[in-house]
Amino acid sequence: TTLNSSLAAIVRQLRSTPSLLSLASAPSLCLYRPPYGLKDKAQKMAGFLRAVRLSAPRNGSVLAETSNSTELCLRIAHALKATSGAVPRAWMRFHTCAVVGSGGGLAGARMGAEIDAHDAIFRFNAAPVGGPFALDVGNRCAGG
Repeated sequence: TTLNSSLAAIVRQLRSTPSLLSLASAPSLCLYRPPYGLKDKAQKMAGFLRAVRLSAPRNGSVLAETSNSTELCLRIAHALKATSGAVPRAWMRFHTCAVVGSGGGLAGARMGAEIDAHDAIFRFNAAPVGGPFALDVGNRCAGG
């Protein structure tokens, strides 16, 4: 059906999207609009470039949106990649992750073993770990 083929296309796109900015090529970042890429209207991208004091065109002319947008997007992508740094090889070994906050939503949920089963676990806002909370939120942090 049309719905199944649309869902399959979305899944393919998500799987082919690098999980980290520094892993994607600048041209591939300009193929899609957020959240899958950086492509946007020329005015928005030019404003972003001016805001971060990069070399945006300042001659006042507005080029055709397709060519101008592509050029602006590539400038943004190259600038972001240049400032994002390389991904440490050690982080490349993680295939799954859990992100745990301290909102209390896991209290009594007994999700500790499922959380600990992930390759990497990131805890935010002083999220509790271990001790009396182990059954609910697990024992591990980061890659340990």
